[in-house]
This record gives sequence, structure tokens and C-alpha cells, in this order.
Amino acid sequence: MDQRPVGAIRWERRSKPGGDDRWLARLEPRDARTFRRLVLPLVPRIERSIGPDSYAVRAAADGRLRPWPGAAVGCARELRSFLRALAEAGVRGLPVGPDPSAILANGVLAHADRLAAAAGCRPIRWVDDVVFAAAGPGGAIRAFDAWRRGLAELGLEAHDGKTRMFTDIGEALFAIGTSGGSDVRHGDHGIIPEP
Repeated sequence: MDQRPVGAIRWERRSKPGGDDRWLARLEPRDARTFRRLVLPLVPRIERSIGPDSYAVRAAADGRLRPWPGAAVGCARELRSFLRALAEAGVRGLPVGPDPSAILANGVLAHADRLAAAAGCRPIRWVDDVVFAAAGPGGAIRAFDAWRRGLAELGLEAHDGKTRMFTDIGEALFAIGTSGGSDVRHGDHGIIPEP
């Protein structure tokens, strides 16, 4: 099945607390429905690929991805075709903003998560933002190196300008809570367990 051209994409600029901008892709309603329809059948397989060894973006309180109503069967060929149509409309990679992008990112990044977990550190990840909490710097460095190798195998790389290591949990929690995109307040440990 050939993919029809996607409709106009509305680009929405969101300022991040650090001063940079993030451009969100707002798809036309018909395209948003298509994206969801094509990704929904992949949710069980992606959930299995993530496994219990990592926390990742999951919409439900029990840690499972919340399925969308009106589930329909899609196929990988249609999804590739749809993503190609988005690329032709100016979207690089997965469009930032639509929920299905986070689910696809989970499926892609699960490979790197498994390598980090095998290196001894369970990743805590929100889409492509990842935290490695370890007893000491050596464990975090080994896990991050494994995660970076996993990304490289996929043709991806970590953003060096956004990569930091903390040895003080209070400083780390403050940075996570104030760096944008997080609802973790200073002093609120959120999903990060007590030391």
C-alpha cells in the first residue's frame, strides 16, 4: 500500500528552561490517527523488548503502556511508508511531540537498555533522556559505555553536550528536576529510590 502524502505539519516552538528551543511536530488529526493506528500493534512486542530491567516512558501507573482506544491492525511496511512521508514533509527522525514517537523510541532504545543492564546498572529513561544510578562512578561509567555502544550499533549517539555525571545525589536530583521536561521538584525523589 502506498502512503498518501501527509498533511501540513504545524511546528510548535517550546522553550526549554536551559534556553534552547524544542520544535514539536503537530500532525493533522488524520495523520495523528494514522500514526497511532500503525504503532498500536507494536506495543506488546515493544513492551516485551524493554523487559523488567529498565524503566522507560510508560503512561500507566502500573508501568505498562496505556493502549489507545479503537485498536486496529497495522503493518511494518505501512509504518515505514508513513515515516518516509513525514521525512518528505520535513521531519527528521521520529516527530517530537506525538505519543507514538515515544513508544517507537522505547522499541529502538531497548537494545541499548539491555546492554547497560548487562553491564550492571538499570537505566531509568524518559524517551531518550537516561539516568544511570550506581553505587559509584565506575558502575555508572561501565553502564553508560555499554549504552553508548548499543546506540552506535543502531547508528545513534548520545548527546555529549547533555551528558553529565554527578557523585552527589542531591545535586543530581536538583539537576534532573530543574533541567526541563521533568516534574521532579528539588527534594522530591520521584521514581528514584532512596540511597
